[in-house]
Amino acid sequence: MQWYMVMACLIFVFSSFSKASSLQYTFIPKVTIFKKSHSDAIEIDAKKVNFSIPYNSEKEAFHPLDIPFVVRAVEGKPIDYNLSLQVSEHYCIDNGNNKSLNHSVSTLLDGKSFPHVNSGEDGSNGLLLENKVEQSHKLSLIFDNGSLPQLSKEQNCYGLLGITAGIEL
Repeated sequence: MQWYMVMACLIFVFSSFSKASSLQYTFIPKVTIFKKSHSDAIEIDAKKVNFSIPYNSEKEAFHPLDIPFVVRAVEGKPIDYNLSLQVSEHYCIDNGNNKSLNHSVSTLLDGKSFPHVNSGEDGSNGLLLENKVEQSHKLSLIFDNGSLPQLSKEQNCYGLLGITAGIEL
């Protein structure tokens, strides 16, 4: 049994400035998708790398972020593969210190819970897909209500997501 792994990482950086009054501020985070390793068997492809996420001042949180991507068998023959969430880190800088948002952000893959591999939660071993040549997916970040209260000063937030695709040969 051999496994080939391809890791796609998503780095998102954004900042928001909100005053005490209620308003909705749209910003454009930077999302960079790169491959940590190369495989002749499987690839992860994301056509779009820049996303806009509005801040909802009433819910004190960002709207969900949806990141579409495709997993493809390079040789065009059906494969079985497993997607797993290797990295999921989310922070805002508050008075020069990193404030973790990890417990305030849920990750979904194709509308189903997609927990980090080290979380011990159901499904943390990943999602197995069988007999696929090409499959579209949607990775979603859901921010809990109240997870990012408005401040009278700018806040800089950033995060990192890493997805691994592995196939059995």
